[in-house]
Amino acid sequence: MAHDVVISVLTPDRVGLIAGVTHAVYAAGGNIRAISQTVLQGYFTIILTATLPDDCVAERLQQAIEATGRAGELSVLVRRRLPADAAPAAQPAGDRFVLTISGPDQPGILARITAYLASRGINIEDLAAHTDNARFLVMGELTVPASEDVRQLHIDLNALLPADDRLVTLQHVNVFAATTEVAFRHAKRSTP
Repeated sequence: MAHDVVISVLTPDRVGLIAGVTHAVYAAGGNIRAISQTVLQGYFTIILTATLPDDCVAERLQQAIEATGRAGELSVLVRRRLPADAAPAAQPAGDRFVLTISGPDQPGILARITAYLASRGINIEDLAAHTDNARFLVMGELTVPASEDVRQLHIDLNALLPADDRLVTLQHVNVFAATTEVAFRHAKRSTP
């Protein structure tokens, strides 16, 4: 009988990390179900779900993944998914939107934005943020409940930020995809 696990790894980035993690899962008889990986300011992080044979215990897999790096290099967590965890979470009724925000960087911006979204029952499905030359950029995918007025959300999000030199957009995911695809196709055609 098989069981599901969630695996996360954090370490300074280097070539070959994904190869090591995925090989360790494969060597343990596992099948990777989903994976998300990124490098953030020089740190590699990955989270994945996998199905493992019952004779593979979490501690042994964790040790196998750790062994793909130098001693103490990888911070690894392997957690068995409970049957309730394995079931997809009930999605709130609503639509998906893409939020982009840019402006001068200042402490507390992400805290204000995420607290506001949580207070409105808006689930953040994906979020990326970074600063560059004293400016910040946030991009996220949100599930906005059908009861929310998107125009008011846009107004409120603007009000959370300093008035100078900021840009806030909130687009339905279909509009974002259509305009991004059009822009990509246009750029591709104009390239010699």
